[in-house]
Amino acid sequence: MTPAQPTRKDSAEFLRLGLLTGICELSEVAAWADTIILAEPSPPFVYLELSTCTHGPVSSALSLLAKIPGTQTPELAANLLVGRAWALHHASAFQLSDLQRRLTRLATGDNLPDRLSTDLLWIYEDVICAEEKIYGTIAEAERRFAEYLAAFEAYASSR
Repeated sequence: MTPAQPTRKDSAEFLRLGLLTGICELSEVAAWADTIILAEPSPPFVYLELSTCTHGPVSSALSLLAKIPGTQTPELAANLLVGRAWALHHASAFQLSDLQRRLTRLATGDNLPDRLSTDLLWIYEDVICAEEKIYGTIAEAERRFAEYLAAFEAYASSR
């Protein structure tokens, strides 16, 4: 997979998904908005609001990120999110089971593309079956999830 260059809308959606999962923080959103403000002679007001979002609730930042104008590249923001999850796992910043729980929770809503949601839910099904001793082991399910994340490695540095 060779990732496309993200648009501002893609980056905003990545950050929105990242905030929903706890994979990104408000300080990252503010830093991203600051780069836009510095690059533009007259940036849209939404970027100025995002620049100070570290002092407000996450829900405000989520709402502002959804208002970023532009065209979104299908699936790119979600792929960037899974790439970030791979990087966090690779850096031992998160436990694999914690990342899986966060992404699977997101997959149960309308936040991710169908393909990605289906993949994550099927992999999580392996965990449930292992926990209930129906088939497989937790270690096997975690290995499958780690392999799935690794397929998104190219997206880890694309943002």
